[in-house]
Amino acid sequence: PMHKDYYHMRIDEKFETGLAILHLDEINWKTGCPMANVKSTLEDENFDFVEAFRISAEEVAERMSRYGLTVRPYQNATLPHYKSLSTEQQRRSLKNLSVYLQSIKLTEANGDRFDDSGRSLWHALSALGFVPPSDLFAKLPPGVAVEIYDTDGIQVWRNWETMRVCSYTLEEIHTMEWHRRYERDERINALCFQVISDILEGRVSEVYDPKIPTHALLETCSMEGFLLDVQFEFLARLKDRQGQPAAFLLAATVKSAKKTRALDMGPALRPVEVDL
Repeated sequence: PMHKDYYHMRIDEKFETGLAILHLDEINWKTGCPMANVKSTLEDENFDFVEAFRISAEEVAERMSRYGLTVRPYQNATLPHYKSLSTEQQRRSLKNLSVYLQSIKLTEANGDRFDDSGRSLWHALSALGFVPPSDLFAKLPPGVAVEIYDTDGIQVWRNWETMRVCSYTLEEIHTMEWHRRYERDERINALCFQVISDILEGRVSEVYDPKIPTHALLETCSMEGFLLDVQFEFLARLKDRQGQPAAFLLAATVKSAKKTRALDMGPALRPVEVDL
C-alpha cells in the first residue's frame, strides 16, 4: 500500500490543458533511494485513490496549521464519503484536492503567504488553470471569504478567511455539493441557484453583484455547526484556457460566526461566538 514515508506526491506544473497530472516519485523503502521517474496518472487502474487522498488531506491540514488554522483532514480515516464516490468522481476529487495543495505550495514558493488573500488567489488561479475577468482583483475587497466551485457545485479552492469559519473536514468539502453542506432560507437558496446558472451561462456580466441580502447560513452536518451571517459581494465567471466557462468564484463578507455544536457532536449549551 502507498504510504507517505514511501512516496512523495507532487503535481506536474503543466496546466495548459486544465488537467493536473499526479506524479509519484517512488522511494524504494528497502534502500531509501529514489527510483527514476516513476509516473502514475490518475487514469492508472491500479492507483490507490483512497490512500493518495488521505495523504494529500493530511498535508493540507498540516500546512494550514502553520497559519493558525485547525483543519481536519477527515473524521474517519477510512474516508467513507470519498469511498462512496464513483471512480470518476474519486479521480476528480483527488485532482481538486491535489491542486489545492499545489496552490498553497506555489504561493509559498513565490515568497508569499496563504493568508494573503490576493496573492494566494492569484497563485490558485494559476494552479487551477482558470482565467479570471480582467477586473477581478480590482473589485476584490480586503478580508473577504473567497471560494471557487466547479460547474457541479463542488468547492475546489477556498482562502484563509473561508477556512477560519468552516468546520467541515477536507474530505467533506471535496465530496459534497455546497447545497448539501449548508442550509439557508429557501428563497435565498433559490436565488443562489438562479444566479449561479446565470453566471455560468453568460446571462450576466463576468463579475456580478447578485444583490442577495445578508442572510444566515448554517453548516448542516459538520462537527461544530457554524452559523454564519453572510453578505455576498459578487460572483465571477472563471474560464478555462480555451475560453469556456469552467467554474465560478464567490466573494462574501462574513459579518458574524457562531459555533452551534460541540466537537463531540452533542448540542452546545449556547452558540459560541467566533472572533472575526
